[in-house]
Amino acid sequence: MNLTAQVAGYFPLWLVTIALAYAAFNLRQRMHHVEFLARHLSALLRRNLPVVEGLRLLAEDAAMGLRRRLLRIANAVSEGRPLWTALERERGWFPAAFVAAARAGEETGTLARILPEVARALRAEADARTHFLAYLAYATFMLSYVATAATGSAIHVLPSMTRVLADLGSDPSPSLIEWADAVLATAWLLFGLLGIA
Repeated sequence: MNLTAQVAGYFPLWLVTIALAYAAFNLRQRMHHVEFLARHLSALLRRNLPVVEGLRLLAEDAAMGLRRRLLRIANAVSEGRPLWTALERERGWFPAAFVAAARAGEETGTLARILPEVARALRAEADARTHFLAYLAYATFMLSYVATAATGSAIHVLPSMTRVLADLGSDPSPSLIEWADAVLATAWLLFGLLGIA
C-alpha cells in the first residue's frame, strides 16, 4: 500500500481537527459580538438614548456580520417588537441566556444594568468551552500527525532499512519487522476507534 493511500485514510481526522478549530473560533467571535452589543448598548441606554437609535449607532461601528444583525434588530424594534424578541429571531446567534436576560431587563426596566452582567458570565462560559475545543483540536492534530508519521515510517523507512541491511549481508532483525507491523496496526486501530467515537 502506498503512502498516499495510507495518509488519505487519516484525512477525516484532519477534517475533525479543522472543524474543532473553526468551532472554537466561531464561538469566540459570537461571544465578542454579544459582549460588544451588551457593553455599548448598556452605555447608550444609561444616557437615555432610545434602543433603536442605540442599535443603529452601534451598527455604524460594528463589523459587517454584526452590522447586518444590529440593523435587523433595530428594524424589528422600530416596528414595535420587544428587543428580546428581535434578538431571539437571529436564529441562535445570541445565547438563550442573553435573550432571557434582555427580556427580564425590558420587563423590569433594568436592561442597561443587566446586559453587561450576563454578557460577562456568558463570556466566561464561552472562554471555558473555547479552551476545551482548542485543546481537543490540538489533541486530534497531534494524533493525526503521529499516526501519519508512524504510517509513513512503517511503509517506507522500515522496508528501506530492511533492504539496506540485506544488501550489507546482515539479516534484518525479526523484531524490526514486527515493530513495523505493530506500528501500522496501531495507527489503523487508533483511526478506527476515533471513527467510532
